[in-house]
Amino acid sequence: MSHDLRRPSRNERVVVRTPWPLLWVGGPAAAALWVGMWAAVRLAVTQGDWMAPFRGSGIGAVGSVVGWLIVLVLLVVLPVGVWYAASYREVLDPRGVSLRVGRRRTHTPREQVVSVHYVDASAVDGRQRPSRVFVMADGQKQPVARFTARDRGWRRAVDILAQWLRESPELAADSRTREFFAPHLDGPA
Repeated sequence: MSHDLRRPSRNERVVVRTPWPLLWVGGPAAAALWVGMWAAVRLAVTQGDWMAPFRGSGIGAVGSVVGWLIVLVLLVVLPVGVWYAASYREVLDPRGVSLRVGRRRTHTPREQVVSVHYVDASAVDGRQRPSRVFVMADGQKQPVARFTARDRGWRRAVDILAQWLRESPELAADSRTREFFAPHLDGPA
């Protein structure tokens, strides 16, 4: 295996991010909900009545306590969730896999990968799930990378993983994975 120190070109790597419709629709929706939660806090503070946002709803004191717990949880969870979704970035290249989520950054070199596992498309709870490929690393219980047929760089991801399997056939986790990658293994090494 060559130890090329140059950075892989765009055609040699796959970058998967949170789908833009989720960010462009979900982000403003979460922001609007968050502003509404702050409006409830402001109303309670300005009126000096902790039940002011819930008065007239008929939920009573216990319901108001539950409502405030929900408001407080959402005030924390919404911005963190949007930040994590906006910062999600998974990069696959011939040298390995990098993942960035929030402040967490990991890099798994190709040498630490122990298996590549392909899963066929399937229906779950009436919804069609796409074909998926999981990359497992030494000492990790969870996959270090996941790519689905819906991802924008699916074909490039398959090509890169096929290159890995060409160099190390033992990475194929099972016969289904070998069958899926077989047509891709005939290309140039």
